[in-house]
Amino acid sequence: MTLGMPRFIFVIFLAGIFTLLISFRTLDLFGIAPNLFLIFGLFLLYAPTERRADAWSTFTLALITFLSLSFIHMGFWTHYVILLAMVMLITYALRMFLTGYIFIDYLISISLGTIFFNIASSALFGGGPILQTIFLVEVIYNLALGALLWAILRGLKIL
Repeated sequence: MTLGMPRFIFVIFLAGIFTLLISFRTLDLFGIAPNLFLIFGLFLLYAPTERRADAWSTFTLALITFLSLSFIHMGFWTHYVILLAMVMLITYALRMFLTGYIFIDYLISISLGTIFFNIASSALFGGGPILQTIFLVEVIYNLALGALLWAILRGLKIL
């Protein structure tokens, strides 16, 4: 199962753009950073493709790109990216218990992924208590950006 070269290059390009946006905190909103890795990784798993194997190879490619870029640009983030990959796979595995509508399930997975990731990273890597207001705003912000990414990439039939 191979990815077409344009798709391969585009996934690497988008992963690089998202890594730069995260590292320079470009999309932070009042100190709340969206989880672009989560949004993009789940998009790659949920976006309809002709073959499910394409979704897995695209997700794997994005994960390898995120890990490489996080190690190069911000090495201390590598363990967060690994945790995030596990959270994405768990939320994706839960899809059989969701609505069956791909877009709605994608948004539910973003919500669950944001919740799981924040709780797990706080428990595993330390950190202060999760502030409920900030937490809720991050979920809503991730949902808005996820819906926007879905609309743009699926609307333009890019991925």
